[in-house]
Amino acid sequence: MKKQLTLSLLSVLLLTGCGATSSHTSADDSSTSTSSTKETVDTLKAIKEIQNKEANYRLSVTKNADPISSITYFHKNYFKNSDNTGYLNENGGVSEFTYYEDTKTISRSELLVDSKNQKYTDYHDVIPNLSKLDISKMALANDNTIDIKANKQNVILILNLLGLSINNIFNVTSLVASYSPLNDDNTDPSGLTFVTTITGNEAINYTLTVSRYGQIKYNYLDDFLANPTAPFEPTDTEKRIRRLFKANNFLNENDIDGDNTIDEYYHFLPQYFYTEFTEAYKKKDPTTTAQYGDRGYITINNKVINVSSSKALVFIGAYLFYKINGEFSIVSREDPNNPGYAQSSFTQIYTDITKVMDYPSSMHCVNQFQNAEVLENGSLKFTDQTYIKEFTDNHKYTDYIKDNNLESDYLLVTPEMKDVDKDCKITFRLYFTSGQYLETIYSNFGSANVDFVDAAITKFGLAD
Repeated sequence: MKKQLTLSLLSVLLLTGCGATSSHTSADDSSTSTSSTKETVDTLKAIKEIQNKEANYRLSVTKNADPISSITYFHKNYFKNSDNTGYLNENGGVSEFTYYEDTKTISRSELLVDSKNQKYTDYHDVIPNLSKLDISKMALANDNTIDIKANKQNVILILNLLGLSINNIFNVTSLVASYSPLNDDNTDPSGLTFVTTITGNEAINYTLTVSRYGQIKYNYLDDFLANPTAPFEPTDTEKRIRRLFKANNFLNENDIDGDNTIDEYYHFLPQYFYTEFTEAYKKKDPTTTAQYGDRGYITINNKVINVSSSKALVFIGAYLFYKINGEFSIVSREDPNNPGYAQSSFTQIYTDITKVMDYPSSMHCVNQFQNAEVLENGSLKFTDQTYIKEFTDNHKYTDYIKDNNLESDYLLVTPEMKDVDKDCKITFRLYFTSGQYLETIYSNFGSANVDFVDAAITKFGLAD
């Protein structure tokens, strides 16, 4: 596995101290049902109508008026993406589902729980949706529009529904809701839009549109919900795998040259990611190790730090750092566009390292086990190509597979569970139809910290 680290190097700042912190559409998705709304609606009334958790509608997204693939369907009992995945209200709880058209079958996760281990009872509480818009201070303008940019939480919600990173909030210059009815009597909220303008090098307009109100119906989901089977229940081992990865503190070991010795380590931590090579491999491949080794990324969230005896900068974002002579050295400079701030290593502001480095803790194969076959030795075998592609993309295997004319067959996840988390080991093998495989190992759960980085976090007050 090779995480790709690409950026323009700025300058190495040796920190000297710290200051104060500061879709698919089938014949099943149509219905003759009509809206129960009889009074004429305006933009505010249209929003209120859509906020009803029993509302039935489609959301679509355009970018500068060009349709993009983000189409979602909301029904009072289910939510569906265009790729036939989504959420169901079932068995008194909420599950994730995937519908397979070729076999006409539905695969479901276990019933979902919140951070307090309480069961969700409505999918609207699990995903972003318009019922969560705060309309308490919305004011209808004379032109039947509503400016909702002032409410930060509403802006974040719309960005989520557009499929955009919340980091774009810094570049949102306009967010306006408006209603242009699609029916003759103005009683249907179809036609409600949210237009978000994001300005960077150029202004881009993203439009979220409500349509097909009262017309969303999928017979295969309705039929299942009429007579649902018992929900999936993961084993204790599967629950522990998920918990180990969710903590985002683990070590990844890789044998780069296939000689059955570990050559490279990735340290995954909640605030930073770090790469190092063994001394033996540094001698074997000094070019690769010089390019990728002894460095990583750290996210810093609004900290004032002295970068010299007379200069302090506000650090907010993700920053490249090196190990130089055993010390922590960060790459940045004063942002020429934002004086007083340290320029981050990316054009966007990221304060979540798990998103910057695409942590494997988000993969389906460590979170959803309903599609796994449990083998006699306890290994979990995934043949679902969606899971395999996600694993392949996450571990940057795509070019290797293409260059070697390989065809993926299945993914094998083999857990070795011990009493203490740090002693656990989880091995992933991606097998190909040729019989070859690629292997990567995760270990040291809860104990992957890097001493010199932790020391710098403490010294300079970088912790969140």
